[in-house]
Amino acid sequence: IIHAAAERKPDMCENNKAHTKALNLAVTEHLAIEAKRLNARLFFISTDYVFDGTTPPYLEASKPNPLNFYGETKVLGEQYVLSISANHTVIRVPVLYGDVETLSESAITTIAEQVHSNPISKHDNWAVRYPTHVEDIAKTLVDLANLPSSETAGIFHVSDHQAYTKFEIATLTANLLNRDKSGIAPINEPSQIANRPHNCALKDTRLSALNICHTRPFS
Repeated sequence: IIHAAAERKPDMCENNKAHTKALNLAVTEHLAIEAKRLNARLFFISTDYVFDGTTPPYLEASKPNPLNFYGETKVLGEQYVLSISANHTVIRVPVLYGDVETLSESAITTIAEQVHSNPISKHDNWAVRYPTHVEDIAKTLVDLANLPSSETAGIFHVSDHQAYTKFEIATLTANLLNRDKSGIAPINEPSQIANRPHNCALKDTRLSALNICHTRPFS
């Protein structure tokens, strides 16, 4: 069972904590319990935002210290999953991109839409992100699911390693879309409602040991 549902927009989580707890905690606990009852393995998708971003890169065993309510609920979700069954797995991922139904689903396509539709825009140039394609996450999950639970229980980090700020992503997008980038401006200090970590680079030591690696150039 792959549990990928979450309320994952930090500002939304801060403004609607009851909804966030219901989806990120109650649903997660329920699925973990049902998976154990059915003798099924649960893969719980978590986040790099369980860390505070002050001492990257983070190993699977690094101590979580979330800065916002979204990260807090994901840490608790991880604890539920791992305490309920020794066969369950936590998959921590960074910001994702890939095929979407609406452009607002991913921070990456949200930036692309802004660059495409508006020649003047401002973008965060403080937080460092590691965009990772959802197909590479899916391929990794397939590889892990084909291994015995004795090799996949516990926490895994799945992340590409190309570092970008949102401003750098916007500039790259403008180049690829042949848009004028002179109106794209950096925001060099944190400016959003929920606190964000500066740099939550995930080091995927367990995947490397299993020789599992799915990656692609971000551009």
